[in-house]
Amino acid sequence: MTQQNQALKARVAQLHQQQFGRKSEQTKDPVPYHHDRGKEACNASAATSESKNNRGKQPGSKGYGRRRRSGLPTEEILHELPKAEQCCPVCGKPFSVFPGSEDSEEIHWEVRLVRHIHKRTRYRPTCNCRAVPGIMTAPPVPKLIPKGMFSCSFWVHLLLEKFLIQRLLFRVRQLFALEGCSVSQGTRTGRRKRIGELLQPLYTGILQRRRAADHWHRDETRWMVFAEMEGKVGYRGWLWVVVPPDSCAYLLEPTRSAKVPQNHLG
Repeated sequence: MTQQNQALKARVAQLHQQQFGRKSEQTKDPVPYHHDRGKEACNASAATSESKNNRGKQPGSKGYGRRRRSGLPTEEILHELPKAEQCCPVCGKPFSVFPGSEDSEEIHWEVRLVRHIHKRTRYRPTCNCRAVPGIMTAPPVPKLIPKGMFSCSFWVHLLLEKFLIQRLLFRVRQLFALEGCSVSQGTRTGRRKRIGELLQPLYTGILQRRRAADHWHRDETRWMVFAEMEGKVGYRGWLWVVVPPDSCAYLLEPTRSAKVPQNHLG
């Protein structure tokens, strides 16, 4: 009887802790208690249950094997024996090539800056019609910034580094320097402002598309803006995200008041 009372008291304490005690996501589920098994059996069951509920892959289990990255671009590199080793070391008779090859693969990371020189062929008319004056050349390569030194893909990569990966442009400049290309701070800053002007019509179209929706998800988070603004004390700003069903846009505002969505909706 005494042992059963102790077991019941332990059960009451466990239920009290489960109902009113502190909880966290790491708390393990309590082990079911059976009054006819006693306290010792309950402890043994708890130890067994804890040993079976370890997360992750269990020791001794079969692995998943190496995953093939077949979606990456593939480049085959042929490796041959040196000419001096392509024959028998005793008689010197040459080896014959056996069909097939011993293959192995590795993932290679290749990052490089390339200087493209576009050579446009020039043409001169041979007739006397004079319909085509002067010398004709192939059309120039389209550029994001006219007469700019850097290609469209260069600026796309730079914008991804800045706004997607959130890498400081000073560090990106250091990466360029490691590849032997020096890009001045003024060039990067001025061209980014120019690209912002080019993207403004697209941004305006996204705003108009969002205002036409009938349902929005909104949220804001603190965003430090280290620029002085008239009438504002400190550098704390707010980054708003507006997500209609088919688009997404961000608003960088100095406040988190209701005026922001009101102004956005017009």
